Amino acid sequence: MREVSLETISFSLLEKRALAKAGTFATVTEMTYFLRDSGFIVKVDCEHRAPYNISKKGKLLLEALS
Repeated sequence: MREVSLETISFSLLEKRALAKAGTFATVTEMTYFLRDSGFIVKVDCEHRAPYNISKKGKLLLEALS
């Protein structure tokens, strides 16, 4: 989530960065879907390949975890 807080980021770039840190594709995908479905990250636009950005709820979570 820290990656998304720094800049608006596409799913594929987020995936590449998270894979380098987390391990497997399944882990990254599930984590991204969880963050999106929980409202911690949001798509910037309604397009299929629109980049993600952190939401206010996500910023609060990130602050609490820091």
